[in-house]
Amino acid sequence: METAELVLKYVRALAWPFVALVLIWCLRRHLAGAVARLSRVDTPAGSLEFAHEAQVTQEVAAELDAEDAGLEVTDDVTEEAQSAPPREEIVEATEEPDPASDQRRREAVRDLAYAKGQLAKLLRAAQDTATPVERALVVSRGWHLVENAVKATWLATREDHAASESDVMDVSNAMKRLERVGISPTAVRLVRYLEHLHGRVARSLIEPNRNAAVQYVRNCHSLVRALTNFLEQSADREPPHPAA
Repeated sequence: METAELVLKYVRALAWPFVALVLIWCLRRHLAGAVARLSRVDTPAGSLEFAHEAQVTQEVAAELDAEDAGLEVTDDVTEEAQSAPPREEIVEATEEPDPASDQRRREAVRDLAYAKGQLAKLLRAAQDTATPVERALVVSRGWHLVENAVKATWLATREDHAASESDVMDVSNAMKRLERVGISPTAVRLVRYLEHLHGRVARSLIEPNRNAAVQYVRNCHSLVRALTNFLEQSADREPPHPAA
């Protein structure tokens, strides 16, 4: 009798842990999904796991804006230097004008102006987004405009005039080539971060909130403005065409 009671007590003691283990096993997929959702708690910069990358991207964009502001001051100094009395030594320009290059540059300037206008509209749309799907579309559209701006800039400044658009389908590759011809390494870093964040949104790894979407578009605008300034400065650095 005492043995039976002892066994009964053991059964009662082990019953609930056994039932709990069975329930956890049966609901393991649902529990895994719940834990994954908890690991992406929303914050002002997007999700908790997204906050650090978003903050770094904002800092890089601010650094790029500061560089552009410094370049504008440098341009003023350069204009003063150009207005000084000319030296006795005169170097004759021997490079022939390239109509195709000029045409590509005009097209790139037009494309960059279009991208800036579209990003201004996109910024207003980002401020009015109400759902994660709308914000994901804003990020996707911003990255698409950045892609087009980078490709247009490279096609306008490439040294190999025989190259085609198929040579710059990869944005990272295009930015590396642009860095070789003088674009700021900060701009290259910003493109890398923008591409990374867009990839995470496209794969549904995060759902940025409204502030994150707005900041993403602003960072895209900083990049396009830097590309525009680079294109203008590269045109100023070209050797003068010989007089007719």
